[in-house]
Amino acid sequence: MLLALTAVAVSWASAEMVTMRLGQAPKAGPAAGPDVPRGQPPTAYVPRTKQGPTLDGKLDEGIWEKAATLQLARTLDGGAGAAQPTAVKLLRDDKMLYVGVQAFEPLMSKLQATRRGHDGPVWDDDSIEMFLGTGGVYWHFGVNAVGSTYDGRGKDASWNCGFQAAAGRGKSEYVLEVAIPLIQMAGRAELPTDWIANFNRNRRVTGSLQEAAWSPTYSGDSHLPDRFGRLLLKEPPEPEPGKAPEKPVLRKQDVEILPAANGAGVVRFELSKLPGRARVYRADLLVFRTTQVDGRMDEAMVDIEIYPLFSAFKAGGTARASGKPAAVRGPWYDRFDVTEAVKKWVSGAANGGFFFKACPFWNAEAPCLDVWYQGRPQDVPPQVTGVEALHHAGQTFITWKEIADPVGRDEVKSRCRAGTSTAGTSTGRWTTTSPRPTGS
Repeated sequence: MLLALTAVAVSWASAEMVTMRLGQAPKAGPAAGPDVPRGQPPTAYVPRTKQGPTLDGKLDEGIWEKAATLQLARTLDGGAGAAQPTAVKLLRDDKMLYVGVQAFEPLMSKLQATRRGHDGPVWDDDSIEMFLGTGGVYWHFGVNAVGSTYDGRGKDASWNCGFQAAAGRGKSEYVLEVAIPLIQMAGRAELPTDWIANFNRNRRVTGSLQEAAWSPTYSGDSHLPDRFGRLLLKEPPEPEPGKAPEKPVLRKQDVEILPAANGAGVVRFELSKLPGRARVYRADLLVFRTTQVDGRMDEAMVDIEIYPLFSAFKAGGTARASGKPAAVRGPWYDRFDVTEAVKKWVSGAANGGFFFKACPFWNAEAPCLDVWYQGRPQDVPPQVTGVEALHHAGQTFITWKEIADPVGRDEVKSRCRAGTSTAGTSTGRWTTTSPRPTGS
C-alpha cells in the first residue's frame, strides 16, 4: 500500500500543467497619438508593365507577379497591428496606375457592402481607400467590396476622372482590381516620377470600424498628406546580393469561423497543438461582443446559447445541437466552461466546433479558448530571480526579485505582500502563517 501511494506521489510531483490560448482577444482601443512611436513614412517603387491587366477581380494574370506588393500592416492610428492582412499590388504604364488588392477576411459571410452610385460613401462599407498626390495636391479614390467607386480632389467629390474598378470574392478574401488615369492628375504629357500615396482598408464585418493603413497617420483622420508614404514610378533597385525579397508571413489560424443557417455561426478551434490525448484539466471559452450591453437594452434579456458539436459541420449548414448549452463560469462570469467538450475532442471525438445559437452583438472574430492540460511548458521566460523561502516560528517567508518592475518606483503594500522598487528592479516578500492546531 505504501509503495502504491509513493508511486502516485512521485507521478503527481512530476506532472506539470500548461496553459494554452487559441484565438486572439479584441485589440485595445485607439492608442493615444503622442504615446505611439512614429516611424518615417514608407517608400515603394512601382514597376512598369507594357500591357495593363484585364479588370475582372481575379488577380490571376501573370503580369501581377512583377508588381510591387505593399502590406497594410498597422492600424490607421499606428497603435496596433492590422486586424486582418491586406496586400496591395502596384503596376504602371505611361498613363495609368494599376492597383490590385487582396483583403483577407475570415468572416466573408458578414461583408458589408452596398451597390452605390458613383461617388457614394463607400467608406461606410468594407472597402479600400487610395490617396495619390503630386505638385502639392492629392486625390482620393475608394472602392467597396462589390466594386462601387468614389473619386475626388482632396475632399471635393465633384472632381471625376473616370477610373475603373472590378471586385471579386474568394473563400477567405475579397479582391479588387483598379485602373487610375494618372495622366489626368499630372496635367502634362509625361508623368512625374515622385508621388505621395496612402492605401487604407475599412473593415466593418464585426459591427464596428477597423481601419488599416500602409502609412499610419497616427490619428483617426486619413486625409493627412504629410503622413502619406512615397511612390516612385521607377523600377525597384536590385536587391542586395544574397538577400531574398521579403514576403508576408501567413500563419495557420487557430480559429475558423463558419456561417450557420440556424444561428450566429460556428467557431472551430485548431486543437492539433495539444499533445495527442492530452490530459485536460480545464477549458474556458471567452466570448466578446462588439458593443456593451446593459439592462436597458432588449438584447440583455437574450440568453447566450453555445453548444459543442461532435459531428462534422460544413459552412452554411444547419448545426445540430444537443444537450445543454455551455454554462457560464464564475466568479467573474466572463467565460464559459467547455472542459468536457474539449476533453472529448482531444480523446478523438469529431471536432465540429462551438455552435453560437444566440449571442447578441457577438464579435465573431474574437473568441478565445484557454486550455489547461498536463504537459511540460516550453520556452517559458523566468518571471523572478533569487527566490528564497524560510520557515520560522509558524510562518513561511518567501522573497524574490522581479526581472521586470511591474509598478515603477512606488511602494506597494497589502495585508500579505510588500514590495519596493529600486534601480529598475522590484523585490517582494510573501508571508504565510501556519494554521494553529485544533483545540489550541
